[in-house]
Amino acid sequence: MAVWPKSYTTRPRTWVWHHTTYPHGIVTPILHINLPFLEALSQMPDSRKFLKELLTNKRKLDEESHVELNAVCSAMLENKLPQKLKDPGSFTIPCFIGSLSVDNALADLGSSINVMPYKLFKQLGLGKPKQTRMSIQLADKTIKILMGIIEYVLVKIDKFIFPVDFVVLDMDEDNNIP
Repeated sequence: MAVWPKSYTTRPRTWVWHHTTYPHGIVTPILHINLPFLEALSQMPDSRKFLKELLTNKRKLDEESHVELNAVCSAMLENKLPQKLKDPGSFTIPCFIGSLSVDNALADLGSSINVMPYKLFKQLGLGKPKQTRMSIQLADKTIKILMGIIEYVLVKIDKFIFPVDFVVLDMDEDNNIP
């Protein structure tokens, strides 16, 4: 049986209440409890057993531990993550549809539809579009009837090739506006 110095066992417990106010006006009480170390260990049987094994040299800690981190964790620890940027919304990118180069294809990250002007569709010679009863409401609240859908058109952006479904729309083509 171990005999501990009196100062460790007779130290009184202290309870301290604090109130923390968060930015949204929420007030939460925080309770700090000061316990002697040995009393706290006696309340945690797993920690007590582990600490006892360490102190009596029955079990040694691995001095040379090697943990491999994946690329994401490693980048986080080394602060090598790229800086977060704002959502660009819409932007233009150059791409190839078949052998035709489209220099200012509009990419809108908010939309879930790919629109191709009828004039460009005829230029590409992609055959006959599949008929549909779908209509599109534009931002100015006008409703446009589609000429059809063309499926699995290969679009090359940089070195990547994507199969894309387009809706063909009879609209005026403006070379200055994507």
